[in-house]
Amino acid sequence: MTRLLLLVLLLPTQAWAQTVIESYELQIYAPGVDPAILTNLPIQTTAIPAASATCGLDAPPLDPTLVINPVFVWWDNTPNGLGWCQADRAAFFGGLPNANGYRAVITATNVAGTSPRSPGSDPFARQSAPAAPAAVRLTR
Repeated sequence: MTRLLLLVLLLPTQAWAQTVIESYELQIYAPGVDPAILTNLPIQTTAIPAASATCGLDAPPLDPTLVINPVFVWWDNTPNGLGWCQADRAAFFGGLPNANGYRAVITATNVAGTSPRSPGSDPFARQSAPAAPAAVRLTR
């Protein structure tokens, strides 16, 4: 009588799943300051709770012009399995002083810690409406 021995090996495999992100931090750097230099510090930051970000989006269109008064921040979160993400930060951007050449980066945070900075954004500008004229006169 012949017996067949079937041996099944269950080997651990690495599961590829989405990383659970708790929050993001948007960091703004002054005009002329390179965010890639780690000793450079942001002039302003804002927390973005993960629940307030919309992820799984297609990449936004590239804008070849200088973005003035941005409203939304977009970031490529494909390394964490989340696709492109977007958050409305109009009020935050509105609080920046008028200037051209700001740069932004973003970090992600979960229970294990905070990621390194993303690459810097293209430069952007903050501009407000002009002041009212000082006077008006009518003549005939």
